[in-house]
Amino acid sequence: MQIKSLLMRLESSLTADAPSPVVLFPGSHPAPSGHTHHFVVGYTGSPASQTALDLTLWIAHQTRIASQKQVTVHVVYVAAPQAVVAADAILHQARVLADEWRGSLSAHLRFGDVASQLRQVAEQTGANLLLLGCQSPQHSIVQGLIPYCPCPVLGIPTTTSA
Repeated sequence: MQIKSLLMRLESSLTADAPSPVVLFPGSHPAPSGHTHHFVVGYTGSPASQTALDLTLWIAHQTRIASQKQVTVHVVYVAAPQAVVAADAILHQARVLADEWRGSLSAHLRFGDVASQLRQVAEQTGANLLLLGCQSPQHSIVQGLIPYCPCPVLGIPTTTSA
């Protein structure tokens, strides 16, 4: 079983002294209720977005266990038109990770403004949560989501060494 390796990677990404994921934006609408939860994650294959994806898959796994509800993770990669070949490899990597967690994953390849595309997927899916590799509410992607993103936006904080 590869869950142990995923947990080890997640643990090394979020060290013991790291704070919990930070709320970058609380969302502009109440979270939809229903039989299915939808989590959106912005993914580029970078270390920060990898951590965001790992964390999203872990939260989805824990939510399935706790609520007995279906959870779908929507991985969104916003590419430049010339980067379609790279996009396929990046989304394939996300699918492999979701298979390891035995989770439901929907991959979205989008073109255009990153914040607009993430917001559209969040709206279309009725997302309960959007996770990013961003570390600050001042990040340009987060600023592009405010004030229109319907769900809370979480980020991955940096660790501070004492």
